[in-house]
Amino acid sequence: MGSSMGGVVTICASSENDFTPDSLILIATPLEFTDLIPSEDDTLHLSIDDTVSVSGVSVKMSFIDELRNLNPAAALIKIKSPVLLIHGRLDSIVNVSNFERIRSLLKTEYEALLIEDGDHNLTEAKHLNLIKEKVKNWLGKYHF
Repeated sequence: MGSSMGGVVTICASSENDFTPDSLILIATPLEFTDLIPSEDDTLHLSIDDTVSVSGVSVKMSFIDELRNLNPAAALIKIKSPVLLIHGRLDSIVNVSNFERIRSLLKTEYEALLIEDGDHNLTEAKHLNLIKEKVKNWLGKYHF
């Protein structure tokens, strides 16, 4: 289970040949980083030890360079486990187009929950209750 960049880690780890989890849960997961990180032109003058702001969080350029070389879409098509996909339509950090692209690339069984008035964090009580119920049912289906 992973949310946002944690979802990217989940995709990449689950695409490895020696690791097939019973199922995955991806929440607000980006496949594209171009809208999230500074352009190469804007960072040419920086060293890998310098920091930049990404959505208000300071991160080292070494991390930005790693993201530029990461291809979660290629990893996603290797996944064999069923996937529960959750995203908020009003997510201003990870555009909902990432949700649609994940759906189009998945080669395995999946369920998708698009929360119409949900933002990136999905922290409103009504969103949390909806997610909790969906995850509980998902886990019951694949893990218990």
